[in-house]
Amino acid sequence: MTPTSGPEWRTGAVGSRDGTTIGFRQIGEGPGVVLLHGGMVASQHFAKLGEALSDQFTVSVPDRRGRGMSGPDTPNHGLGTEVEDLDALLEHTGAHNVFGLSSGAVIALQAGLELGKFRKLALYEPPLSFDGVSHTDWVPRYEREVRRGKLPSALVTVLKGTGDSVLLRWVPRGWWCN
Repeated sequence: MTPTSGPEWRTGAVGSRDGTTIGFRQIGEGPGVVLLHGGMVASQHFAKLGEALSDQFTVSVPDRRGRGMSGPDTPNHGLGTEVEDLDALLEHTGAHNVFGLSSGAVIALQAGLELGKFRKLALYEPPLSFDGVSHTDWVPRYEREVRRGKLPSALVTVLKGTGDSVLLRWVPRGWWCN
């Protein structure tokens, strides 16, 4: 994440409530903002956004559990532990502004409801249901596939379920997904 020229990234870590290490990258000076990534990426995917904000904010970008500098998922991992992880980072950095992308947006929204610590909250593409249209019908199948260790099948379920691209809806479930 450190380019050959431009702002310098720092790294750090904080312990979540259950003791899991949550690693993060940080750049800039000013009021704190946390950028919370979605499920298919890690902290380095917010490098350009972090650098763009770094002249006005101290930007902290955690690696969510199971990614990069952070510890592994736990058997009881879920929205509650993700909120606890974010809370630990907020306490450590003193940040009161949060931007969440995709599943990171859902975590940020839940944390906003539970923690009451945010001054500003921005959400981008949260996978939520509106007007009777559900964008989460695929989640139970995905969770079953992950529990059974069928990770290629779980990936196809996410891609088809989120509908990020019309072409992905036509990805076949071949022998590699059984």
